[in-house]
Amino acid sequence: MIIDVVDLSFETLQFTRRYDTNRYKRGTQIYNRGNVQVEEVETNGDNHYTIEATVEGNYDNYTTKLSIDGNTIKDSSCTCEDYRNGNLCKHIIATSMEVIEPHYASTVEGRKKFKKRKKKKKEKD
Repeated sequence: MIIDVVDLSFETLQFTRRYDTNRYKRGTQIYNRGNVQVEEVETNGDNHYTIEATVEGNYDNYTTKLSIDGNTIKDSSCTCEDYRNGNLCKHIIATSMEVIEPHYASTVEGRKKFKKRKKKKKEKD
């Protein structure tokens, strides 16, 4: 079943792989610039999600995929060279941040919900 990233309610996500602080900082910068667009979220209904995103990088756009069980990222992939060299890259880290606190919705229905949430938040502020 396909759902929207804005319907997920993760407060944290745990990685099963290690990453270094420099990649984390760079991933945070990518996320803060809003350069991650979640394209698709699929679920089997048992707290298992498969997420695909496009991440705008310095030299190209990259496709990331996350496989999440509960709140743990069990598997991930990216089309960038750093990932192909065996590292947990900044694009995967940025994608995980976008899943927790999305800048954009991933479906038409989600975009409508997202707009309403933003509007309500502005009214509260």
